[in-house]
Amino acid sequence: MDTPGKILKAERERQNKSLEEIAQNQKLNITYLQAVENDDYRSLPAELYARAYLRFFAAELGLDSDLIIGLYEKQMQPADVNKPLPAAGKTSSRYRTTLMAASLLLVAVLVSIIAVSKYTGRKPVETVTEIKKQEAVVPEKPGPVEDAKETGIGTDIKPETVTPPMPTGLSLKISVTEPSWISVGTDGGETKEWLMSTGEEISLVASEKFLIKIGNAGGTKIIFNGDDLGTLGQRGEVVNLVLPKSADDHR
Repeated sequence: MDTPGKILKAERERQNKSLEEIAQNQKLNITYLQAVENDDYRSLPAELYARAYLRFFAAELGLDSDLIIGLYEKQMQPADVNKPLPAAGKTSSRYRTTLMAASLLLVAVLVSIIAVSKYTGRKPVETVTEIKKQEAVVPEKPGPVEDAKETGIGTDIKPETVTPPMPTGLSLKISVTEPSWISVGTDGGETKEWLMSTGEEISLVASEKFLIKIGNAGGTKIIFNGDDLGTLGQRGEVVNLVLPKSADDHR
C-alpha cells in the first residue's frame, strides 16, 4: 500500500522539485520534510507537526491534502487488531458464568427491595414530607423586620439617593507644551490675556460661553467641560475658538 511519504516523494520527483525548494516556499524544516517522506513521524516533535507538514507538503505539490491526511490516519491506526483472539469456547463459558452471576444478583436485589417496601409501607415517606413542610414555615416569620419598618428606622436610607446639584456653568482648562499667548473672554465680559510658559495651565469658568484666541495652537491643549479637545492646530498657528460651538455666531 502506498504511504503518504511515498506518494509525496514520488510526486516531488515527478515535478523535479527539491526538498530545499519546498522547505523555502512553505517555510518548513527540511529535516522534518525528510522524515515525512520516509514516513518516520516519530522524528517529528508531535502528531500536530506530522499533520501540518503533510498538509503543507501536499499543498505545495498540488495534491489533495485531505486524502494524504486520511492515508496517514490509516497508517497510524494501532496494530492491536492483529493480536490473536482468545478461544471462542473459553470466552463463551466465561460470558455465560458472568451473565448468570449478574442475573442472580439482580434478582436478589429486587427481592430485597420488594420485601423492604412491604415491611415499611409508605408512612415514613409521609412523615418526612410533613417535617419538611413544617420546617419550611419557620423562616416566614417577619416579626423583627416589620417592627423596624414601622418605627421608621429604614427611612434614613432615602437621603443617600439624593445627589447634590451639578454646577450648570461651563469649565475650561488650558495647558501648554510650548510657550503660547492665550486670550479668553467669558460671557461677553472682560477679556484676559496670558503669556504661558511650557507646562503651565489655567482653569476658568463661565455661564454661557468662552471666546478663546490661541497664539500657538500646536502647543496648546484644551479641555472643555471635562472633554479633551486636544490641540486645535499646527505649531505657531493662531486659532480663534468659541465654546460651546453653538455660540459661534458671537465670534
